[in-house]
This record gives sequence, structure tokens and C-alpha cells, in this order.
Amino acid sequence: MRQSGTVGFWRWRRNPLKRRSDVVEAWVVLIVAVLMVFGLPLIGVLAGLRVDSELQHQRVERQHTTAVLAEDASAWQAGRYVRFQATVRWRAPDGSEHTAKADVGPESRAGSTISIWTDGKGGLTGEPPTEAQAASASALAGVLTVAGAGALVLGARCIMQMCIDRHRAVAWEQEWARVGPQWGTRRA
Repeated sequence: MRQSGTVGFWRWRRNPLKRRSDVVEAWVVLIVAVLMVFGLPLIGVLAGLRVDSELQHQRVERQHTTAVLAEDASAWQAGRYVRFQATVRWRAPDGSEHTAKADVGPESRAGSTISIWTDGKGGLTGEPPTEAQAASASALAGVLTVAGAGALVLGARCIMQMCIDRHRAVAWEQEWARVGPQWGTRRA
């Protein structure tokens, strides 16, 4: 028995027994393969770059500044954890004065100063991510995007395969209903 080098590509060869569902299945497999090999890495890199760009923007925009406590620290309990907060005031780079609640130490008193981070508009915000945190978050975003998109592509492939198989089963039953009676029992 002679084996051809194109055994893996049997769906693409000319064959009088090839069904339309074989051609559809071949195209689905090809599209899924191209998406898995080229599409998923590309969207993973793009997602990582997008997150990295946003985090880089935060690191450039956020500024370290000093705020004055307008009141003594008060305890605030969230579940098992106790946080201490106080109203603080600071001036934005444009000269406007801002007030907000901020986390402070338990011994903080009115009139003392604390260090805070502000955004480009002078609003209170968190500390910007470090270079290592930004790199980790970007890598994680890329990996999760690839995993999610890969699951979506493989899920779509499974659904398409179920539809193709169902179509084949219906076509086989119809053909068998047409041909089966002609093969009835023969007596010698």
C-alpha cells in the first residue's frame, strides 16, 4: 500500500468521495490553525503593549505631593481589617485647592503633613506602578488575553465541528433511507 506525503492534507486533494462538509471542515481547521499560530500571539502582544502604555502614562502623570491633615485620624473597619482615614487638603499644580479622605497612620493628628499621590488634574490617586509591576501587569494581560482568545477560538471550533458532524449524520441517514431498502435481504 503506497502512502502519499499529503496524508495530512487529504481534505485538500481531489477526490470524488469528498463531501462538501469535508471542504468546510478543512477550511475551519485551516482558519483555526492560522489564528492559533499567528493571531493569538499578535493579540497577546498588542494587549500587553496597551496595558504597558496605560501604566507608563500613569507613571508619568502621577505626582508626589504633600497634604495637610484637616482632622485627626479616625478608625474605619472593613471586615477584619482596620484602616485609619482623615480628611486632607493639598494644592494642585494649577493652584487649585483639593480636599479628600486619605489613608493615614493611626497616630496622625490635624495639622500634620503626609505624602500623597495626585493625578494630572490634581485629584487624589494611588501610587503609580513601578517598572517591575508594570512589566508584570503587561505580561499577565498578554497571557490572559491569549488564553481567553484561544479558548474562544477552540470553543468556536468545537461548535463548528458539532454542526458539521450533525450535518453529516443527517445526510448519512437520508442516504441510508434511500439506499438501504435496495439492499434488502436476498435469498439464494
